[in-house]
Amino acid sequence: MPPLSPFTRRRIQKLPQTSSVWEGGRCSMPETDDERDCILWIDGHQGYVRSVDMVSAESGYEAVARSLLQAIEHPQGPAEPCRPRRVIVGDRELQFFLRGVLQDLDIDVAYGAKLPWLDEIFDHLISQLGVQSSSLPETYRERLCQKALALWHQAPWYRLCEQELLAVEVNRWDTNTLYVSILGMADVDYGLLLYRSLDSLLQFRERVLNCDSDGLSDRMSAQVLQQVFLSQDCFFLNYAVTHPRQAEPDDYEFGSIHPLEGMRNELDEDEAATLIVTLDALQRFFQKAPDPLNVLEPIKKTLRVPNPMEGVSPKQCTVKVMSLPEVSTNLLGETEQILDLGEDIVDEPVLQDDLIPDGALILLTKVSPERLTQLQASKARYQAMPKDKSRTNKAAWPVVIIQTSRPKAMALVEHIELIGGIKAMCFNPGHDPFKQLTFQLGVWQAGDSSLHLFHEYNVSDHYHCEALEKWHKQQLKSHGCCGIMIAAGATGQNRGNPQPKDIVAFLEVTFCQPEMLNLDPLVLSYALD
Repeated sequence: MPPLSPFTRRRIQKLPQTSSVWEGGRCSMPETDDERDCILWIDGHQGYVRSVDMVSAESGYEAVARSLLQAIEHPQGPAEPCRPRRVIVGDRELQFFLRGVLQDLDIDVAYGAKLPWLDEIFDHLISQLGVQSSSLPETYRERLCQKALALWHQAPWYRLCEQELLAVEVNRWDTNTLYVSILGMADVDYGLLLYRSLDSLLQFRERVLNCDSDGLSDRMSAQVLQQVFLSQDCFFLNYAVTHPRQAEPDDYEFGSIHPLEGMRNELDEDEAATLIVTLDALQRFFQKAPDPLNVLEPIKKTLRVPNPMEGVSPKQCTVKVMSLPEVSTNLLGETEQILDLGEDIVDEPVLQDDLIPDGALILLTKVSPERLTQLQASKARYQAMPKDKSRTNKAAWPVVIIQTSRPKAMALVEHIELIGGIKAMCFNPGHDPFKQLTFQLGVWQAGDSSLHLFHEYNVSDHYHCEALEKWHKQQLKSHGCCGIMIAAGATGQNRGNPQPKDIVAFLEVTFCQPEMLNLDPLVLSYALD
């Protein structure tokens, strides 16, 4: 086992040490196909879970050590970086292993046969997994999956787009008619949305199309987008697939969305029975329907399918499947108008995410005026600002360091030269409303005016916020002058601190506000088709 690098050891030694005692260890997760373990580190004194990691069950004690270092330097949640006075583990071999890892860090590693905080949280996680695995009534689980698979083989998404709707009259289990929109014609997301009312479907599509035509403008906040998503009143069936057009799906996801309940993956018996009957009727409908199928003309089929509730009369359910020609025609027309409008938008910026090499270390730091002079005189490739740009040598410059392997660094520099160098950079707000994550997106503008993402900074991460704050303060002092350093040595002893021999290129660039690059706040969304 190699010891911690001197750099890492010194970095951790600088952190404050508290009197807290942490509990840590790993637990196998039951009922998972990929055999993964969960590693936890908990500060019982503060009541914080400092680190949660899912790792391969075959990984060794190194994974537990990595998780502990993460808990020390980059804890999850509201906890601050610090060193504990003691850590307790329930594995003797792990205890001895961590003693070797943590030497010189003044952290005692103890053994405990019982770890109350750890055991309680592991028990809770396992119980929650149990609840998730039984989210479908056991009586109907197999039949639901069978009906979903039978419909998959019909591949209805290659016969109807999502605007071409069907209505399924069930008239049973407190459900009258379900209005079905089929997803998957674009070979992206395969599934069905089964709306409990036509008004819900139409209102949702209208709001989504309005968002799309507005280009998710400033007035369309992330909160509003999430509210639009949760305003639906429908069942859903999603097919999990690895590759388009594969023979069978990897898995199925059933659930419900309701404006007052939100999204849930649990179904009660009546809901499960309703979906079984509906999917059975749709599978039979597509099996007998002509090809091509034109739902812009009136179609109405009456089908008799088995009642999934055993011992309940009647044994057969009468279900009607109908086209909705007028509604489908209107929806297709509205979508076409939106697409026509989109063709007129020629200035919409495209943010590319293929410039930074995989696994590169990305740091925000600063360089002194003296270091800048040294870089100009070095053998590294150097991109200077245009002569008409204001420049100050009285303050340090904020710098983005991209550290990777030397071949990848050289390839990156060549790529940058092909796109005309980098002339400006900014940090632009971004939001993922589905995971409730907010970012500052680091963006470069190339000489050919193309825009490139170089990193995402999570605003809920203490270190990211602190680094961004220091950057902004420094760029004010440097009057917007900043730099990009591309370096080798990402896996060597100079990782995180490239030396002159590691530096491949240095680029002088101008810092600007996102508006100057025609960037609005970005919100992660899913295309209609």
